[in-house]
Formats: sequence, C-alpha cells, structure tokens
Amino acid sequence: FNMTTKRVSIGVGAILLFCLLFWAPWIGVTIWAQQHVLEYDDFFSSYTYPAVLVFGGLVNEGEGVSEINQERILTGAELASRGVADQVVLSNTSDAADRMSEYLLENYPELKGRVVLDNQAIVTSDTCKYELSEHPEQRLVLLVSQRYHLPRILLQCRRLGVLGKGFAAEELEVIDREDLGFWTTLNIRYNRTAREAFFIWLNILGIYT
Repeated sequence: FNMTTKRVSIGVGAILLFCLLFWAPWIGVTIWAQQHVLEYDDFFSSYTYPAVLVFGGLVNEGEGVSEINQERILTGAELASRGVADQVVLSNTSDAADRMSEYLLENYPELKGRVVLDNQAIVTSDTCKYELSEHPEQRLVLLVSQRYHLPRILLQCRRLGVLGKGFAAEELEVIDREDLGFWTTLNIRYNRTAREAFFIWLNILGIYT
C-alpha cells in the first residue's frame, strides 16, 4: 500500500511539474504582452500609425473567408477608416491574401489604394519578417489578431526587431459572434491557448522563429 501511494505521489508530482513547465512561458509572455496591447480608448487623434498589420489565418481552398479572418480584416479596415492607420497590410499565402483583399474592399471600397498585400506569409513570423524587409527603419505599427494570439505575435515580432502595438480583433465588435455554448467555447479556448503555449516554447528554443 505504501509503495502504491508513493508511486501515485511521484506520478502526480511529475504531472504537476510538467504542467508548470509547459504553461510558465505562456503565462510570463502573456503578462509581459499586456503593456503592449492597446484598447481603442488608448488612441489619440494627434497620432496616426503608418500601417495596421492584419495576420491572416488558415484559408482552405475553395472556401470563403473564415469568421476568424473576417474579424481580423474588418478590424484592420475599421481602424484605417477611422484614421487610426494609413495603410492596411494583409498578410497570408498568395491566394489567401487575395481573398482577404477582395473581402476587405467589398466592405470598405473607400480603402482602395490603401491596402498592401503581403502574400508570402506561411507562418506568423513571416508577417514580421516582411514588415522588417520592407521597412528596415523599424516604424511603429499596429498588429491585429485575436486576443489569444497577440502575446506570441508580439514576442516573435519583437525578437525579429519589429516595433508594434497589439490590437485585439474582438475590441471593435465588427462581427456578430455565434453563441457556441459554454463547453464548446471552453474547449476551443483551451485548445487555442495550449497551441499558443506550445509555439511559445518552440520560439524560445529557437525551433519556431
């Protein structure tokens, strides 16, 4: 009985240690990122950002623009429309970036001529690398994605030398979010957060930069 209890205690301790090590970097990065994430009330009319970078999500061939991408695109467009930013940079793979641009201009035709396509982004850091290659002077830009995604974006961009402030796509409530129920929403949020924690570890280890 004592041996079994000891083994259980060791097993529980190992699981707790693993959980601590797995989540610790994500917790630290998330706390650090809060000082670099803006709310709309933080903007002042006296300053206009040169660009808002919209980080594109996965777009499946033959499908329309997903809800998660719609929210990012419309938020970036709305910021430009309100005079917060001069340009909207849409970042994704070639075909996906084109579809993002079409969707934006369908909803904000007045922004034609202010949309820039970065159609070479396969992973998150590619957006940061494109910005730095096009603007080595390190201009201060806005980085738009969902709130769960921003800490890793800020981490990767800062480590690559891109100066940016995060802005959550949910902030302006540009789309009506479907009510998926408590447990489905909890499951989605957990999976997304765990994925971010995993990629933050890979970034720290220099595997996913």
